[in-house]
Amino acid sequence: MSAELEALIERKTTGSLIYVLLGLLGPVGLPLGALAFYRGRQAVSMIDERHVGEQYRGRARAAWILGGIEFGFWLLVLLGVLLLAALGRS
Repeated sequence: MSAELEALIERKTTGSLIYVLLGLLGPVGLPLGALAFYRGRQAVSMIDERHVGEQYRGRARAAWILGGIEFGFWLLVLLGVLLLAALGRS
């Protein structure tokens, strides 16, 4: 059971980091940043609850934090573009 759980934590952590890296490529970072944030948080929670996969804690936490930052950045960019478009019409 713990080996399967550890493999799941590793997959979630690696996937989250991949989402963060792909999200840097453009506006696709909005959903990918949110997904990285969610999956990174899931991995950290699983590590905290079951004390398995401790070696992935740092990467999971990094993916969680970077995913949140990336999501916030692209959300601000989107809101800025919408604001500029609205101001340009008036």
